[in-house]
Amino acid sequence: ANLRVDLLGMVELLLSHLTPTLCETVFRRHRRTERERKWTFYALCLFWTAVIVRRPPSLRHGLDHTRKGRGRDKLWPRVLARAEAFFEKAEGQRPGLFMHLYRAFVQSILPKAPEAYASWMAGLRRAFPEVHIVDGSRLDAVCHGLKILHDVRAPILPGCVTAFYDLYRGFCRELLFFPNAAQAELTRGQKALGWISPGALIVGDRLYSSLQYFRVLTERNLFGLFRKNGRLKIKRLEVLSRKQGSRGLLEDLLVEVG
Repeated sequence: ANLRVDLLGMVELLLSHLTPTLCETVFRRHRRTERERKWTFYALCLFWTAVIVRRPPSLRHGLDHTRKGRGRDKLWPRVLARAEAFFEKAEGQRPGLFMHLYRAFVQSILPKAPEAYASWMAGLRRAFPEVHIVDGSRLDAVCHGLKILHDVRAPILPGCVTAFYDLYRGFCRELLFFPNAAQAELTRGQKALGWISPGALIVGDRLYSSLQYFRVLTERNLFGLFRKNGRLKIKRLEVLSRKQGSRGLLEDLLVEVG
């Protein structure tokens, strides 16, 4: 079936928080040697946002929009500069600036984000004030997909990211970039827990099913729910409850792990 999604409301909400003032504040607070010319930090952020939302066939196709009148589409910034000027700017831009901007954006939008997502799981709120889904990824695939690197013959180690998705609000609450592409995802996941409030539930894949990770969660008064991996030894101690569900038998067990 052909589905049509109206993005007008989303774009208006996005632009009401991703403002020139917000970008300027983050840039001045966290800049090092970066300078602003025709491609200001706000214009860069607006351009990458438009690329994500509008999905142009190529970056150069998107850059063509920046040299046109803004018209009805407010996402594309108005920048009268050569395409090469953008690629030079993007190549030297620190990822940390965008990470700080994302955090500032989340803090701006958070008070207006109702906990209305995944309403069918509302019962979880009685046990956990927050539920965050964690996952990580290396950026090599994204890196090699950028045309600015087509002439680079050396191996590219662009780093990796760890993201936390807020289940109740329906958006990514934290996105952390790590320049060391070889750093283990589990290690990154442990370093990224400092911002989460006590009592929250962290959900992840079997990579996080580790005694070490549970130890860190316990120290921070957090809870975890992960698929069991084959390395863990589990000893059943007691059956707390047993219920026949629509797809099988559900047992709540008290176990000893490790």
